[in-house]
Amino acid sequence: MKNLILGFSLMLIAGAGYSQDDPIVMSVNGTDVTKSEFEHIFKKNNKDEDITKEDIDEYLELFVNFKLKVTAAEELGMDTVKKFKDELGQYREQLAQPYLIDQKLNEQLMKEAYDHMCYEVKASHILVKLERGDKPADTLKAYNKIVTAKKRIEGGESFGTVAFEVSEDPSAKQNKGSLGYFTAFKMVYSFENAAYNTEPGKLSEIIKTRFGYHLLQVEDKRKARGTRLAAHILIRAEDDLKEKAIESEAKAREIYNKLKEGSTFEQMAKQFSEDRNSAATGGKLKWFGAGDLISEFDEALFALKENGDFSEPVKTRFGWHIIQLLDSKKLGSYDELKGEIKSKISKDARNTKTKASFITQLKDEYNYTVNKKVMDAFIKSVDSSLVKGKYSYEKNNLDKKWLIEFAENKLTVGDFGEYLENKQKKSKTKSKVEIVQINFNKWVDKALINYEKSQLERKYVKYKMLMKEYRDGILLFELTDEMVWAKAVKDTSGLKSFYEENKADFVWKERVDADFYHCIDKKAFNQVESLLKLGKERDSIAIVVNTDSPLNVNVKSMKEEISSLEYVESKLKVGSNGPFEFNGQLVLIHVKEIIAPGNKEFKEAKGIITAAYQDHLEKKWIKELKSRFAVEINKDVLYTIH
Repeated sequence: MKNLILGFSLMLIAGAGYSQDDPIVMSVNGTDVTKSEFEHIFKKNNKDEDITKEDIDEYLELFVNFKLKVTAAEELGMDTVKKFKDELGQYREQLAQPYLIDQKLNEQLMKEAYDHMCYEVKASHILVKLERGDKPADTLKAYNKIVTAKKRIEGGESFGTVAFEVSEDPSAKQNKGSLGYFTAFKMVYSFENAAYNTEPGKLSEIIKTRFGYHLLQVEDKRKARGTRLAAHILIRAEDDLKEKAIESEAKAREIYNKLKEGSTFEQMAKQFSEDRNSAATGGKLKWFGAGDLISEFDEALFALKENGDFSEPVKTRFGWHIIQLLDSKKLGSYDELKGEIKSKISKDARNTKTKASFITQLKDEYNYTVNKKVMDAFIKSVDSSLVKGKYSYEKNNLDKKWLIEFAENKLTVGDFGEYLENKQKKSKTKSKVEIVQINFNKWVDKALINYEKSQLERKYVKYKMLMKEYRDGILLFELTDEMVWAKAVKDTSGLKSFYEENKADFVWKERVDADFYHCIDKKAFNQVESLLKLGKERDSIAIVVNTDSPLNVNVKSMKEEISSLEYVESKLKVGSNGPFEFNGQLVLIHVKEIIAPGNKEFKEAKGIITAAYQDHLEKKWIKELKSRFAVEINKDVLYTIH
């Protein structure tokens, strides 16, 4: 075991009193740490199945340092400030969500979603919009409109014609309602369900979503093609500028020809792609599946057969693309995709179903009861101002009477009355009774969920551990920022003093001040070399060599450590050096000066000096904490972890 007795009191105790279920593995400044807490964090950071004594010893010092910092933060009262409480509250809310749904129903919906993911559906739709707050007459008018559209199609008119004339989806004027192929999670849940439950060639029943009424015609259903990882080179083209469009297409085709001649896709993307988000990574995009891409891009990508194949230039509304297939994969198994599906379900309408079912479970678990007699009396006491959004709750003889009861909680009319006053909204379509009932249901749901949140740490050990981990992590970050990271940045005089004391650690190796000419082929290299011999300047060389193509040479001027130029295999001299092969190109390095090794100036190396100073401050701080706080470790318990 490493020697941890470094200026702090370390007592190795054996056989100390502790709970047999969860024994104490150590204490820091008198605060106990249970075996389960240490084991949870240790195993989270150590994925090896075979845990050795050496693994535990190695992690122990890191854990002790972590706990010392948290103890220091608690001593300063950082766990009592509003900022900390607010941040921890946000994490608590996020971590609680998976525990606040009907797990059994969620599993069923996950399996249904996977079944949908196994297929891609091609469909068209007609939309008749509904607006929030529409009166019943407006809703009926919209419904009748889509019923009429359905009858026209059933009577023999083509779906596309009716969609063009009737649909309130703006794109219908261009695509006649066609949505192309899509799969699970690409549409709202009720729409998706209707698509997957309608046979190809058939019309769906009328569907209602938050957007309005829909009518679907399913045209095809095929097995999922899987997903593809793509890269692209984009040359933007603006359709309203004819000359620019012609120039863009010509440039795209020139790049395509260079690729066919052997230039690497990655390098060409880095040099010429006008998609700033992907150019730096060689044009690499993300994985794409059905419904992710505009049709032109989708068709070109999925037409490619082998990894590394690339398309001819493809025109979309964004410009000209040359698309390369990097990888492809079939749909994974349910177990492989379970985590991804679970995450997606938590963000769509399926989540509403699981939450509603969970509320029902809570009502059963906590013996939820409504005092119906009091509820009826309260509704009678509410006047018509509620419909206008001007209701003001006034205490009366009902105020203290219990309205709902669950677990050991009794909430009163007064509690609900205040909630109703705060949450009321003016309504043109709902009656007083409907408004009260809607708000009552929301109030009940909120009360049950809030109570359940308060019970999570008691009911679920994993949740309790996570909350402890997040709590301590926030404290650790805040105090480390104050004592180390921010301090190193703000303490200018301390930083400069540290630099002066440790100058020998911040040195340049031998460097060159040079122009780096990256040439597309030997012809371009020879042309650059000849022009340099004639004494031509860098910028004029680039103009001449790129006369017939902007791809011929790319030049950069910079100072570089020679040892960092891995592709340079011979000693560099002042003047022209090369050719050196790098990323499929030939590089000519025109050295203006060879710079001898020497100290880095403070401004040159401020970033790495700051990092080193932060490390220095942290070590100094840990040493001070170890001298202040006693640490006791129970070896007998520690080494039972396996």
